[in-house]
Amino acid sequence: MTGRGKLLAGAAMVAALVGSGAAYAQDGQTDDGPRVATEIETLVVTAERRAESVQDVPVSVTAIGEAQIQRAFLNNLADFTRAAPNFTIEGVGSVSRSSAVVYSRGIGFSGIDGGEPPVGVAIDGLAYFTNAGTLLNTYDVSQIEILQGPQGTLFGRNTTGGVINIRTNNPTPDYEVSGKLRAGNYGRFNTNVVANLPITDTLAVRIAAETRKSDGFFRNLYVDPVTTQRQGDTRVGGDNSQAIRGKIQWKPVDDLTLMFTAFYTKQRQDVPVGQNGNGPTDALYTRGPITPNSPVAGRPGVGYPGGPTDIRTVRRDTDGADNLDQKGFIFDTHYRTPWGFDLTTISTYLKYRSLQIADFDATDLNYFTSNIHTGRSQQSVEVRLQGNDAESPLQWQGGVFYFSTRHKNDQTNILGPSFFANTAATTPVTLQNLATRTYARSLAAFAQADYRVMDNLILTAGARYTTERKRITNYPSLRNLNYPYDATNIVTPAISNQKTWDDIIYRLSARYEFSDDLMAYASYSTGKKAGGFSASATTLSQLDPYKPESVKAMEAGVKSDWLDNRLRVNVTVFNNKYSNLQVGAFRPVAGGSGQQSFVANDAFERAKGVEGKVTALPIPGLELNASVGYLHARYTSFVSALSYNFPGHVCNGAVAGVPIRQDHADSSDPCYLIPPRAPKWTAKLEGAYSIDLGEYGVLTPHVAWSYEGAHFTNLTNAPQGFQGRYAVWDADLTYEDPKDRYRVSAFMKNVTNKTHLINANPIAGLFNANYYADPKVYGVELAVTFR
Repeated sequence: MTGRGKLLAGAAMVAALVGSGAAYAQDGQTDDGPRVATEIETLVVTAERRAESVQDVPVSVTAIGEAQIQRAFLNNLADFTRAAPNFTIEGVGSVSRSSAVVYSRGIGFSGIDGGEPPVGVAIDGLAYFTNAGTLLNTYDVSQIEILQGPQGTLFGRNTTGGVINIRTNNPTPDYEVSGKLRAGNYGRFNTNVVANLPITDTLAVRIAAETRKSDGFFRNLYVDPVTTQRQGDTRVGGDNSQAIRGKIQWKPVDDLTLMFTAFYTKQRQDVPVGQNGNGPTDALYTRGPITPNSPVAGRPGVGYPGGPTDIRTVRRDTDGADNLDQKGFIFDTHYRTPWGFDLTTISTYLKYRSLQIADFDATDLNYFTSNIHTGRSQQSVEVRLQGNDAESPLQWQGGVFYFSTRHKNDQTNILGPSFFANTAATTPVTLQNLATRTYARSLAAFAQADYRVMDNLILTAGARYTTERKRITNYPSLRNLNYPYDATNIVTPAISNQKTWDDIIYRLSARYEFSDDLMAYASYSTGKKAGGFSASATTLSQLDPYKPESVKAMEAGVKSDWLDNRLRVNVTVFNNKYSNLQVGAFRPVAGGSGQQSFVANDAFERAKGVEGKVTALPIPGLELNASVGYLHARYTSFVSALSYNFPGHVCNGAVAGVPIRQDHADSSDPCYLIPPRAPKWTAKLEGAYSIDLGEYGVLTPHVAWSYEGAHFTNLTNAPQGFQGRYAVWDADLTYEDPKDRYRVSAFMKNVTNKTHLINANPIAGLFNANYYADPKVYGVELAVTFR
């Protein structure tokens, strides 16, 4: 097929996708039922905001189709951690189990207090601009695309590290009702129901709903010191959520498609469970934080003498709460005009409210508790024009994008009686009682063009101009006023600031098609993430804006298919230079006591590496996949007054809180830091063999092995946050009946019950809580479809 033929095929796929809304069939599926695959499936992706074969798009993208999604037995999006090389997505731990921490090629953001992550998550065109809520809404999904490297030219604001692009199933013209039940250990019981209802020849509706329920992986053995009664040998940290999504698709005329999507999610569950991880540099490790004669006994953490011996058994004085209500809508229109271009508009709205009550110190002491009330609303409108003449050597698109959001966060940090040396202190004290209101508005114009200068050579240029304004106001919260204040940490009176940033980013690339099955590309991209304000500032001087984060990225790759589409080999190399990284950190409170969270903005990082992905189908039905990533990520400079020098640790021969200086990234410097969540090696191997049983259906065993190298999970490289190299095995067995009416699976994740850390949360040298990935889980799943 020539290059022009590929464009025609891509246009045909667009028409099929928009015209019918049908998801692409699994490999080898026929009207008579499933059969085994004879060639590698080539998915259609929208990595450049138009439908293209994943092998034709000159972008590093990992496409996950329906078959792989089924094999993941999704509970949330974190089940796809390590799905791409140099990529992880995990729960944030700490206070929210519906919030994601995504790191790609050595960059990410782990906060949930309104900070904007560099790796964006978009579902059906609705972009999430914070980590909160991004692990949800992964039911009835047709495809997931993981795009790595800056994607700001076409995907917009703040995607300096990449994008996770999720597409859910659209309505189809056929009646279909399907249901799914999943049961497993730790009380797991999930349900999913989907109804696809064609109303007329031009109108169809699809409704999907799910529930998630589990008892949790931890036991809480807390004993009340007054009543001496055990709180209960009960499981904690389980799931309890419900969600529903409805889609209406209307085609009043052949060239116009209207899609309206509405969704709602409700979550009422325990706060994430952290295990006591106090080490010798944490005040709570030995005795109270005030004086050596404190009557509060020390609480050594896991792995230390006297600490917990079972990471799944905790003793915390409250189970807390992790509640969320999230709703929104998406209105998508697509009109194929008679004037040589398509017109697309996407209007979105998202609103959520959450409450987290967290026993932050993760011990039996009434020591440190946080109450966090959060509310956010956002709306966006995108209008995009796109050329639709497949015969033209010029393919173009351009448009405008508007976005606004309001975010409010009321956080109360309460010091319990156990915090103080005075035994008479029986009343909790409010350490910080802070309300934050932020407003952001962004307006952008973008354009990108591909020009076929020769039969096999295509050049691409794109740019985006953005103007963004942010405003913040901090003032005393009206919550928990019954507690006495620690006056040094109270905002009085209200403080505010605002600023506007204007930026231009661009992308240049070239791709050369050696043949229909071999393509090479190279690109140079820039990216920007707007500046902002530290949400926990208590004085006007602390409310100075931090600078925009920027990246200059070079990438080159080869995509190839061999042996009649039975062997696929893709290789990518990259070199990214990040400036003014925005990272969540702690610093000493200027002129006061204690520590304060803020956004450090003085880090410069260089991340370079290689990624390889291989898929093979050596015999019909046997699919083998392998991916490997090598990453060399290092700070080239980092000068910031972080709370890095904990008791007993001297940096640069100075006292706690002096600036970390890494002007030359000298690894012999005692202040030398390694970027968190940036393992040198990541890898994944998996195989699935679909055994054709003829009239009896198909039986498919599947096994996967994933590996992650040693890394720190926290910015300051505290020893409690170090995770050594580890590997995880998953396995499952699935039977599909010959008429594709039902599917039965048995699965096991983390077969060897490998324990690995996803986050350590050292709080200002006072205490530390460790958060761990799931242990071995297993279960069965039954899926039934009626047509």
